[in-house]
Amino acid sequence: MKILSRIFLSLFICSTVFAGNARNVSESSQRFFYEQSSKPTVSTNLGAAYTKDVSGTTEYFFENDAGTEVQLTSGGAVYGGFTSLATLTSGTAITAGSYQIGRDADATNQIHFNVPTGSTFEFSINDVAEMTLSGTAVNFQNNTITTTGGGSLTGTWTDMGAVTTIDINGGTVDGTTIGGASAAAGTFTTVTTSTSGNSFTATNTSNAASSQVAILQGDRASPADLDAAYLSLQLSNDAGTQKEFARLTWIAADVNQGTSEDGQMQISLMSAASVQSFFTLSTTAFRPTSNDGSQLGATTTSWSDLFLASGGIINWNNGDVTITHNSDTLAFAGGASGYTFDTKVAADGFCVTNATALTGATNLTKANMQAASFWPIDVSGGVVDIDIEESLDADDVGRKLIFAITVGHVTNALTITSGDSGADDPVVVTINASGTTAEDVGDYIECTIITTSRATCLVVATD
Repeated sequence: MKILSRIFLSLFICSTVFAGNARNVSESSQRFFYEQSSKPTVSTNLGAAYTKDVSGTTEYFFENDAGTEVQLTSGGAVYGGFTSLATLTSGTAITAGSYQIGRDADATNQIHFNVPTGSTFEFSINDVAEMTLSGTAVNFQNNTITTTGGGSLTGTWTDMGAVTTIDINGGTVDGTTIGGASAAAGTFTTVTTSTSGNSFTATNTSNAASSQVAILQGDRASPADLDAAYLSLQLSNDAGTQKEFARLTWIAADVNQGTSEDGQMQISLMSAASVQSFFTLSTTAFRPTSNDGSQLGATTTSWSDLFLASGGIINWNNGDVTITHNSDTLAFAGGASGYTFDTKVAADGFCVTNATALTGATNLTKANMQAASFWPIDVSGGVVDIDIEESLDADDVGRKLIFAITVGHVTNALTITSGDSGADDPVVVTINASGTTAEDVGDYIECTIITTSRATCLVVATD
């Protein structure tokens, strides 16, 4: 005989008629179970209800015919789904309009928490709601969503509401707008945007004359002079490969805070499939990065004007020829081979050009005198007699003409005649021969046109 449990029963027997049938009904006021030292042994189609001692308290148990033991009470309360894990061994169909917890009916690895339409799930601590879930929203009640061990939020979130802080350690943010307002600050390892339109816009709405829109930083652990950071500007080549066609570089020329930091900028361009620096801007100059590297302007696209400050210098080939400004003057330096001009240079009545040397009797026409102001004189072949034409233009008044002997003669002289013998007496100025060929060289006559028909002349002898 198997003793499954010991029960004290207080019974009474009565005969009761139900729907015309007589049957015996046994009733008891209570049942008493003796504690078992271990779970009993059961057989097929036979289960056992019994009690055992658990930490000094008699607790109620049930064992099925497979020998699986389930504790039903704990400390006087119902045990199982409320104070320990409940095991759902098979699927159960969920009734849509009911409040239910169960395993999916098709026995997949899902557990269902179900409430009717319009109802809400609430998760609370000490009867204080910490999270609610409805058919349209999850409200975390100002709590923090935290994942550890590489957890993730997946799927598409239509609206995450007002998010104070998003800390993204890797991964991406997919979408053109985060929230309805601009975030106060964001820190990203890499931001990649891709769209057929404008992929990035940064706006500073401060009502100020100067507004900082963005900060681009290079942060080397051990800073040194000439550290650089750059923006790479890329486009696709005809093979569809993105290439760097331009680069904007900023340089820390001096990183020492004690000697006052200095900066530079460089503009680099793709040239023959290689990115090269062409222009450098420092605190003292805007210059080509390499000597003879770039020209200023072009044949058909020239600059409109050039403005130089007082004391400005135009310097060719590191000092070979220079033009230096000083107050009201220009100083030419270098040019050991001299200076040439393809046409006359005129300034306040004086015109410099490479005039042909005059020999013999010469009648200077108006066109001759308007083309030059300096005339070399060769008297080696005979006397040179120059007649200044009387019918000059009003613009010629005030101009100067210089006639200098460059080749002399022992007897031949230079004579200049201005005016005529009719309306006014002519002016005749002569440089007489000195008797030696070389002595007259350098002597000259300087004439100033005072009217359209007359000039005054002065002989200057250098010997």
